Amino acid sequence: MRRLLCLASTAAALQGSPPLPQHLQAIERDLRNAHTPHLNKEMNALFEAIPDEIGPVNAKIVAGAIPHDLKNGALLRNGPNARRWGSKGGWLDGDGMVHACVFSEQPRYSRRWLRTEAFAKEEAVGKELFDGSLVAPFGYKLLGNLAKNLFRAKQPQKDTANTALLALKRGRVLGL
Repeated sequence: MRRLLCLASTAAALQGSPPLPQHLQAIERDLRNAHTPHLNKEMNALFEAIPDEIGPVNAKIVAGAIPHDLKNGALLRNGPNARRWGSKGGWLDGDGMVHACVFSEQPRYSRRWLRTEAFAKEEAVGKELFDGSLVAPFGYKLLGNLAKNLFRAKQPQKDTANTALLALKRGRVLGL
C-alpha cells in the first residue's frame, strides 16, 4: 500500500512540475530525433545478428597501423549474437560469439560461436528452445518462461556465455 501511494505521489508531482526551459526542450528534442532508426543505422547495425562463423582469414589494415605493443598478440571480444532462427528475448539473450584479431606479420580475423550446452541442444533440433529470460520479464511471465525452458530444453535458463572472457593457463580462455 505504501509503495502504491509513493508511486501515485511521484506521478502527481511529475505532472505538476513546470515545463523544461526552451533551450532544454530543444536539446531534448534533438537527442530524441538523433536516435530514430532512420538516422541511426550505424548504431542499429551493432545489434544485428551475424549469421555465420568465419576464419581464420587474412585481415587487411585499412587505416593506421597495429600498435607496437599489440604485435604478436591477440584481441578477443565476446558478445551476444542471435542465431539464424532469431531470439524471442532481446539481443542480450543471444549466444556468445567470440571475435578474434591475431596480430602478427599478417593480421588474421576469425569469429566463432561459444559451444555451450544450450547451443548444442538448439543445434541438434535446428530451432530455438529457450524463451528469453534476460530481458527483465517480471513475475509470472519470468516464471512461465523458466518453466517452458525447463520443459522444452531440460534446463530453466539458457547458458549463453556472452558476457566476458577469462584468461586461463596455457593460452586457454573461458567464456562467461
